[in-house]
Amino acid sequence: MTQVNDQYLKHVEVNNPELLEILNEYSKLHTMKGFEENCHLTAAQHKRQRNFYVGPVHMEEIVGQGKEHEGFPDQLVGYNFKLSDRAHQMFEKDADPVFKRDMTHHLRDLNDKMMNFLSVKHNALAAVYPPGGFISWHNNANAPGFNLIFSYSGDGSGYFDYIHPETKEVVRCQDEAGKWTCKAAYFGHYGESDKVLYHAASTDDWRCTVSYVFDWSDESADFREMVLADISSAE
Repeated sequence: MTQVNDQYLKHVEVNNPELLEILNEYSKLHTMKGFEENCHLTAAQHKRQRNFYVGPVHMEEIVGQGKEHEGFPDQLVGYNFKLSDRAHQMFEKDADPVFKRDMTHHLRDLNDKMMNFLSVKHNALAAVYPPGGFISWHNNANAPGFNLIFSYSGDGSGYFDYIHPETKEVVRCQDEAGKWTCKAAYFGHYGESDKVLYHAASTDDWRCTVSYVFDWSDESADFREMVLADISSAE
């Protein structure tokens, strides 16, 4: 089962020139001079366990935990650039202070531009995955809301898997080579058992994902549709 569009997840064309200009800066982050020497690769020791963490056995383990699963992934092998998350390590301990300053300012500028364009207040994820990187099965039930998930991989090997809440089938959303994709998805909380969305992602090439959360009230539906229209508009 692949690439469906329904009330759980919708694929949105990314055509807006202003938005693409911002997103393309994210896709180039790993090419910055000094990137791999100064930026910290989270959970690098688990890279060889990718097939387990994005595979069916771990998926069943997480689903089987029910409400005991806190919502966060067990592993993220990648560079975590979510500026509001103070609990993770973004740079190596001996990183060049000038690089740290410039990268932080660049990330803050990009994030501000994204939030301004989308008219949102919360950045859920900003991650760069190296070849072999991944984020393990989880459901974000601890942070429910309407999410916009933008992803890019150069060769198109990256993907986003999720369990369809109704059919219980694993749906694969494959990246398109050299093209930004956008998924508009609702991540439900445990009080909405029919809307909890278990998902994982992986890549064989450099991959970038940035995600933002809308106001999750029903009243914001018209505004969300307007933003989705802006994303897909080429004007």
